[in-house]
Formats: sequence, structure tokens, C-alpha cells
Amino acid sequence: MMIFQNPKKMSFQPMLVRTLLFTCLFLLLTACGQHSIKTKNQQPKQEPNTEMQPAIDLTEKDKVHSVVTEPVVTEPVVTEPVVTEPVVTEPVVAKPVVTEPVVAEPVVAKPVVAEPVVAKPVVTEPVVTEPVVAEPVVAEPVVEQMSISGRINLNQSKIRRTNAEINKTVVYFQPSGDNKLQLPTKTHTIVTENKRFKPDVLAITRGSTVQFPVKDTILHNVFSVTPGNSFDLGLYSQGTSKDHVFKDSGIVYVHCNVHHNMQADVIVLDTPYFTYADSDGRYHLAGLPQTAGRLSFWHPRGEQISANINAANSVYEIDKTVQITRPKVPKHSNKFGKSYRPSRD
Repeated sequence: MMIFQNPKKMSFQPMLVRTLLFTCLFLLLTACGQHSIKTKNQQPKQEPNTEMQPAIDLTEKDKVHSVVTEPVVTEPVVTEPVVTEPVVTEPVVAKPVVTEPVVAEPVVAKPVVAEPVVAKPVVTEPVVTEPVVAEPVVAEPVVEQMSISGRINLNQSKIRRTNAEINKTVVYFQPSGDNKLQLPTKTHTIVTENKRFKPDVLAITRGSTVQFPVKDTILHNVFSVTPGNSFDLGLYSQGTSKDHVFKDSGIVYVHCNVHHNMQADVIVLDTPYFTYADSDGRYHLAGLPQTAGRLSFWHPRGEQISANINAANSVYEIDKTVQITRPKVPKHSNKFGKSYRPSRD
């Protein structure tokens, strides 16, 4: 018996019932079909009775049609429709959470009582300063300076060839007394080139060094037999240099043991105050100490002359004439004291 509790449900219940009926019917038919096939397969095969029934020759087609299967009639199963009542869910009402306010207790800071600091009195010891004794400053005496200048003339009346060069005149000032002057020592050079010494006149201070490099392709032998400054550098060729230190003051005559016409005149001085005359014979010495001394004039081919300086003035103007008395290369011997062999020189 079907009971309809709610008239509003009658609209969809017949459809639901039909659907369920068709579903059940389909399932039942399917189950019956599978059962009949399984039953047929399980039946034992019976051997034909050859004695009772005549042999019938049937073709394969006839065999198929000869099997008659009876239809299986299945009764429909009527299932009552299941009426499901709708589930009414009550709405869940969330209760509001009431949070109680947190009341913070006030923090009461305790007052910090600072202990009074008692400063100890600082006792400063008295500083005893020693008296500074100033050393007496000895002022160096101011040395007055003087200058000497003038002009030189050459008298060449006593020689046949008047070829003396005035710019090879050396002028030097020697202070008087026992004052030892500090002599600057330097290194000078006299080159041997084209069978000549260049320069052939040189003024140096005592203790200075003179180098003698060779630029000629031929051999040279530089030597001197002057007492106090004698030396022999031996034979050496182009690109080679030898030197000698002149330790004694005076005039030194330098020669070559191979070539007679090679001669250089070196004057070694005990004073740093010297100069050369220019091509016009003018000379000038400045920065001299204002003291008494001797002013000398020397030319390698003439006599040495001098003039006294009394230092009464700071500026002097002195002119002199030098007498030329010897040729450019006077006759001399080789380092062995013998005459030179004849040469094209």
C-alpha cells in the first residue's frame, strides 16, 4: 500500500517508481539470460541412438535451425517505491565570544636614591723647574767678499809662429797665510783623438782625477815624467779609458809615448779660485774672500806672472801681459828618456 503523506510529493513519485521498475526489470532479465546459458552449458551430452533413429544427414545450416529454444518467461518483480523523507538541517547559530578586557595594573617605579659621591681633594705636588741656561751663541764672523777682473795680453814677439791662444790662459787667486782651504776634487777628461789631446790645457785642484779615453783606432800610451805626478798608463786602444789621480800641485806635462806631437799641460792648484780668460783676454773672479793673497797668470807657453792683493778694496781691476817664450810642442824625450823614432807626425 502506498501512503502519500505529502500531496506536494505526488508530482515526482510516479516517475521515480517507473525508473525503479525499469531498472529492476532490466536486472532481472539480464540475470535470467545468464542463468539459462549457464544451465545449457552444464547439461550432459547424449550420444545419438543409432539403432532407434535413422541417420539424418544435415548440413551445418540445417543443424543450426534444428535447435529450437523455448522462450523463458520471467515474471516481473514489483518492488514498492521507497519514499525518502527530506532531511531538514537546522541552521547552526554561532554564539558570539565575549572577551573580557584585560586591565593592566599600573607599574609603579621605585625612586632610585643615588648615594652622594664624596670627592677626595687632589693634592698637587709643586713642580720645580730647573733654570735653563742658554748657551752663548757665537756669531760666525761675516767674511767680506771681493772680486777681481781685468784683461790679459799675450806678447809673442820671441817666437817665430805667433799661434798662442789667449783663451788658454789660467788666472787663479791664492789667499796668503797658513789657511788650509777645502779643495773640491772632481773628475776631468782629456780625450786622445786624431793624435791630439783635447783639451791640451787643463786646470784642476790637487787630488782630482783625470780620465784619458782613446777614440782613435790606433794605440796610444799616455805618460808623464813630471816629478811628483809621474805616471805611465801603457798601450791601449779605441774604446778603452784609463785615469790618474794628481796628488801634488804644480805644472804637469803629459805626452804620448807613440806620438811626439801629442802634449797636454795640466796645472794642479792648491786653491779653488781659478778661471780661464775668454777669446778677448777678459777674465773675472767673483766670490773671493776679502783677504790678502796673490793673483797669478799662467799660460802653458809663457812665463808665470803674479800680482799681490792687499784686500784693502772689495773690487779690483788688474790687467796683465804674458810673454810667450816656447813653441806649442817643445822638444822632449819618450818615457824611456830617449828620442822618438821618426814618424809622419
